[in-house]
Amino acid sequence: MLSDNDEYIINCKLGKSFVSGIVTMGYALIVLSILPVLTLKIIGFIVAVVLILIGGFLAFTTSGVDVDLKEKKLSNYLVYYGLFKTGNWVDIKNYNYVTVSMLNKITSFRARIKKTTNIGDKNYEVYLIDNPKANRQIIATFKHAKSAVAFAKKIAEKLEIKYINYHPEKGWE
Repeated sequence: MLSDNDEYIINCKLGKSFVSGIVTMGYALIVLSILPVLTLKIIGFIVAVVLILIGGFLAFTTSGVDVDLKEKKLSNYLVYYGLFKTGNWVDIKNYNYVTVSMLNKITSFRARIKKTTNIGDKNYEVYLIDNPKANRQIIATFKHAKSAVAFAKKIAEKLEIKYINYHPEKGWE
């Protein structure tokens, strides 16, 4: 996850900025932009460009976090159209802990037979936490717990802060 241009900056891509239905709609708008072009009129080309711009924004906008280990700063960023990156740097010197939390994303499908099917997807998120453990800042997501814990411990070591576990029954360790 280390960036190529600077050994002190870690770039963690968090994923698409919109939910999957909106992203799918963006791809559909891009595909549908072919239809107005087939009219071979100038208004058709204008409509196609507008559809491509809206669809590209919905389909290709992503979010992520850059962590500067040397300066102890963090930037939540958005990448518009997959090209233009924006974000502000924030000081993270008040954050004293790193932890991993499991997030269980559930998607529900309901069929005509009135039976609901839930599909679960576990993600493990790495967070920076401040002293009273009230504020947290996500810095990475992983599909496997071992990868998330290894990354969290490495970040804790590089930022010279403490790695802590959280158990729902026991609390903070």
